[in-house]
Amino acid sequence: MQRRIEYLVNRMLQANIISREDKEWYVYSIQIIFEKIISVSSILFLAIIFGYFFQTVGFLLVFSGIRRYAGGFHLKHFGSCYLFSVGTYLFFVLAIQRFQTDFTIIQMIIIFIIVLFMLCIGAVNNQEFRWSIKEEIEKSVLTRYSILIIYCVFVGLKLSGIDDSYLWFMGFGLSLSFCGLILQKINIFKNKTRV
Repeated sequence: MQRRIEYLVNRMLQANIISREDKEWYVYSIQIIFEKIISVSSILFLAIIFGYFFQTVGFLLVFSGIRRYAGGFHLKHFGSCYLFSVGTYLFFVLAIQRFQTDFTIIQMIIIFIIVLFMLCIGAVNNQEFRWSIKEEIEKSVLTRYSILIIYCVFVGLKLSGIDDSYLWFMGFGLSLSFCGLILQKINIFKNKTRV
């Protein structure tokens, strides 16, 4: 895939669509877009197979809505990330099919606690992004707003009596985002203690 993307970007460069200085940025950006399309398409394909398409859309909206601003842990290679993402989703779907129960007050309390922790953490700067302090503050504010909006939607859906499977999938999106933030915080701490 990398060679095809570089070929495409070189063609754009030859046609004077982009400048030489922007070449690496375009290669990286196009690669990320293709990787996201492949990952999301695979997850949606599994969702259709297992009969959880709309629940999965809810999961992806929650997870992506938070991850977009909050950052979090990233695996170094697309293959690893793809296998982890699709594998985690598949494990969750199989667990839901086998063990799904009503989404009770206990699960709502757990989600509330996760939301509180995420509000405290805000955004987590990843070494790849190298946000400035101003960007990190902006991302943290946007992260907190998106978490609050998602939580309000979550509570509203629970009160509306929606099928609990939607809440399980949205809760999974929140939980997975939280785990990514915690893992990245640990990663940053480990890197600081090595120096």
